[in-house]
Amino acid sequence: MNARPHIVVLCGSLAWPEDLMLAAMAEWRQGHQVYGPTSQPHIASTEHDRRHRAQIDLATEVVVVARPDGSLGDATQSEMEYALNTGKPVRFWPPEADLKYLVNRIKAVVHHTLDAQERGA
Repeated sequence: MNARPHIVVLCGSLAWPEDLMLAAMAEWRQGHQVYGPTSQPHIASTEHDRRHRAQIDLATEVVVVARPDGSLGDATQSEMEYALNTGKPVRFWPPEADLKYLVNRIKAVVHHTLDAQERGA
């Protein structure tokens, strides 16, 4: 009996197709089966989300493809949280995007805190 293949699901914005393709090729070269978002305008957004989450459920791990500035869109953030909540390992591509994402999140928290202090909260 064959071992279960290593399945990687990519999460990221279709606005950056080159980054998704580079991540897919890098994973494929490692012998992984790769699935990711697709542009299917005839499918309702909720159905697309359901299908992508079903891919995440089947995945061995999830690879988040960040935007060039390290940020994530709302849908990608939601998919990453879903993966984490279901116990899937999550990593970033490219690897340095992990650090960019963390820096952006820290900046957002600091900005929010400073705004709250200015409002007297």
